[in-house]
Amino acid sequence: MEQPSSYAESRRVCIVTTIALALRRVSTRPIIANLRKRLGDTDFSLQAAGIAFFAFLSIVPLIGSFALAYGLFAQPRVLKQHLEDIKRLFPRETAEILQEPIRLALESAGAKQGLALIMGLIVAIFAARGAASAIITALNNAYDREETRSFLRLQGTALLLTAAIIVTLVTTFSIASFITSIGTRFLPASPVTDFLLTIMSVGLLTAISAAVVASMFRWVPDHTEARWKWITPGSVMTAVAWFLLSSSFSWYADHFGKFGTVYGSLGAIVALLTWLYFSAMALFAGACLNRSLEAVAIPEIGLPSDRDAAGSGSDLQQ
Repeated sequence: MEQPSSYAESRRVCIVTTIALALRRVSTRPIIANLRKRLGDTDFSLQAAGIAFFAFLSIVPLIGSFALAYGLFAQPRVLKQHLEDIKRLFPRETAEILQEPIRLALESAGAKQGLALIMGLIVAIFAARGAASAIITALNNAYDREETRSFLRLQGTALLLTAAIIVTLVTTFSIASFITSIGTRFLPASPVTDFLLTIMSVGLLTAISAAVVASMFRWVPDHTEARWKWITPGSVMTAVAWFLLSSSFSWYADHFGKFGTVYGSLGAIVALLTWLYFSAMALFAGACLNRSLEAVAIPEIGLPSDRDAAGSGSDLQQ
């Protein structure tokens, strides 16, 4: 099958078709081997742990500050719906940590926080910047890029990434709660209705997550030549893997992994750190998939730096 010759024609080719054509010309073994090698690499594991640690330091004050601000204008029933959404998505121990700031917002919904609230938001955003900086470093490594941006531009990217994550979380929970409220208002209460509303919420969450991750893969690493068609596969993989990992980990933690029994009062912290670690690894997996697909489909780029682990050069031809 002949590929389009001009750039204008190639833009009209479906992303799935483009990837399928690329994979027909190469072996998938280098891609799979490369993913296994890179995800098993100690550096990536340590970077994921670093992201989990910085995210843990920032997530509680960030949610607390947001919940206090949200409680100034949001109705209590909306915040209660957010509590239910958190219970469904996260393990019980993790949900307890994330629910506490929202409970605080319910108790102080009518209070005026003023300057203290503004300062709390600023401190929380700068605390979250540490996790954003760790994500930037990890994605640069996943894409085999050296950081060449200026200090100010790098810090600006970290702040924008932090703000984007916050806006995404707020938007996702708000829309999911809106769908639930509309469904319960106009549809009869039944297991089928609950199932349909859950499917809609999950689909929305996955779609928004994929779009945000795609934007991260495009603008967060220090590269300018990235194309959307080589970013989409890893973005979808990250969103789906993140949801599956979150759901599976939540089910495991609630039924088998009794963190409170093993770690005592630290059980909730261990559960949250573990979930954040899995989330970071899902992000790395998507970035490494994009890098490998791009390198295999465009021979002049070559496989990533650990090519020897992916197989010999002869594996690239069939």
